Amino acid sequence: MNIKAIIFDWGGTLFDKNGEISGAYELLTFCKAKGYRLAVATITTMETGEERINRIKSSRLGKFFEIIKACHLDPSKVHEVTDDKGRLFDKIVEYFNFPQSEIMIIGDRTFRDIRYATLKGHPSIWVKNGKFAHELPNDQTGQPTYTVKYLSEIMKII
Repeated sequence: MNIKAIIFDWGGTLFDKNGEISGAYELLTFCKAKGYRLAVATITTMETGEERINRIKSSRLGKFFEIIKACHLDPSKVHEVTDDKGRLFDKIVEYFNFPQSEIMIIGDRTFRDIRYATLKGHPSIWVKNGKFAHELPNDQTGQPTYTVKYLSEIMKII
């Protein structure tokens, strides 16, 4: 696997309602040291996309990301398959301009993050932990390339 860039989900993957998820800073430090170009694609029901971007930039994790894309999602659609996240991923993939096989997608939602990766031919890591760990992969989402419970496990993969 020849990964050049990684697109992370934010909420539930790197950060949650309690703050930074354990191992996030160490993982991003590791990724930067390995020379990976890093990005975030995130949807939010609690704030505008611009507010989320500013929150990420002002966090201690913000310095790691070359590009951050965010949009607001109507809270009533949080459990629906929508194209909002896919459009964010598309913009970042276009920005990086690498083949899909060289851009890893890492997230905690099978029907958003893993589904996109599967449909577009990206390697993926499903972080099966937290609020959405019960959302198992299926025929619609496809299978992740890797599954981890803890962010520290990702360093052994990439």
